[in-house]
Amino acid sequence: MINVLEHFGHYPKRAGWSTITESECYLIDGCWKITNTGGTCVYPLELNHVTVRSGNDEEDSQLPDPRGLYGVPSCMPFNSAATGAEFLSSYHTCLATGCAINVDRNTYWQQLYSLGTDLPLHLQQTYLNMIYSGQVRADNFKEILEQLKASSGFGNVFSTHTFPVGSIDPLIAYSLNLTSSQPRHLQFPNVEAQNPNLHSSLLGGLGGQGSIPGFGNLGGQLPHGFYPGHYQPACPYKPVKYINLPPLSGSFEGCCEKPLCYIPRPQIYHPFSGVSSYLTYWSAWSQCSVSCGGGKQTRTRICVGGKCPKGSQTEQTKYCNENPCPYYHEWTDFSSCSVSCGGGVRTRSRVCSVTDQCQGISTETTPCKPGACPTYDYGEWTPCSAEYGEGQKQRTVSCLNGGAYGCPADRIEYEECAVYYGNVVHQTGVCNPNTCMKTSRPQCVTDNGSPGYCEPSQMRPRSVPCIDNLVCYCKAYPTAFGCNRSLNLP
Repeated sequence: MINVLEHFGHYPKRAGWSTITESECYLIDGCWKITNTGGTCVYPLELNHVTVRSGNDEEDSQLPDPRGLYGVPSCMPFNSAATGAEFLSSYHTCLATGCAINVDRNTYWQQLYSLGTDLPLHLQQTYLNMIYSGQVRADNFKEILEQLKASSGFGNVFSTHTFPVGSIDPLIAYSLNLTSSQPRHLQFPNVEAQNPNLHSSLLGGLGGQGSIPGFGNLGGQLPHGFYPGHYQPACPYKPVKYINLPPLSGSFEGCCEKPLCYIPRPQIYHPFSGVSSYLTYWSAWSQCSVSCGGGKQTRTRICVGGKCPKGSQTEQTKYCNENPCPYYHEWTDFSSCSVSCGGGVRTRSRVCSVTDQCQGISTETTPCKPGACPTYDYGEWTPCSAEYGEGQKQRTVSCLNGGAYGCPADRIEYEECAVYYGNVVHQTGVCNPNTCMKTSRPQCVTDNGSPGYCEPSQMRPRSVPCIDNLVCYCKAYPTAFGCNRSLNLP
């Protein structure tokens, strides 16, 4: 039956310890499976229930604390140094076999993302969004990548090999040979060292606190210490030696290993091989449905295999952005029309509770007074009211045709006027020997010498050339008699 299970692409759980023999395998009710290297002890198939429980056990999906890190049996070969497709295939095979997985969600996402770094940039963003939404998983990443690569002209990049056999003995957790009682520092796979570009591609792309379209602030959701650490607690198992008694024949070798694919403690005493369904990690929270006023975010997960326990939760919802939305106050009344006829506008406005945060218009106009304007008769201007100087003149404006709104009352228009008298006389100042210019200042006087009122445009001072001294004269007439080099003219 084990061979039939493998024929359909499923794998049995490993049983026993690293040096178990065929006879010892039978003694623990295991099945001896012949391999190219001799044989392996595996757990028998559970005929009554082909689907086994351990892969569905959410409580045991992660080793909970240091007390549960040690002595857990390894279930499937899982190379801790594996990356990319090999890592993800082992991940899926482990859970589909009915084992539990000791891989955190961020490492899982990193391994998925590392396979898409050779996609065109616009497809890398699409692929990253699909990872966080749960569309790309360990059971379907090859198909998704093939589709994306095909759409961009890439060829087939994956072989049909689905189950990597690691170089580390998967049964090492069962062997007992601890030669030292000193605490050990264990190494967990360092994904950043295996893919140095991942940090800048993934976290840098998110800006540490950036966002991905459709998923809100993902950078804020990633826990502190995005990459797995290197330090693990000391191994609690130590050799026991009693006075005057020979040493025990067993050992503690492997008890301090932390297998990525393991058999949960509740299953250790009666495990079976079989086909298991499992729940994926939760996707990232979606973007909030609204920006204010109270919305919702959702996240989902998939049952891979389709036979997860009844009642398994596959969607969660939480509230978000519950802060009040900005709002407009009431509209003001419309203003009066901008014109009395011929087509104008009336205006009204409203104020936002938070400046520049409201959606919609803040000002509204409506047309008004579109009808024709009246026609008028403009009378002659009267003489200027002043005999001399500034005064006023006026004229009468009468309506000839009322247009669309009737004739208004006649009105009188006024305009400023002036009566000029006197003559402009210029008084010049002293000639400037450096510039050879002098200022001419005008004065308005009457014939009898009293002040007059002349046009303002004629009353502006002006500069005029001067030849009042020899230097300026010779500049103007350098060949004239008496102008020579002794003056050092330029």
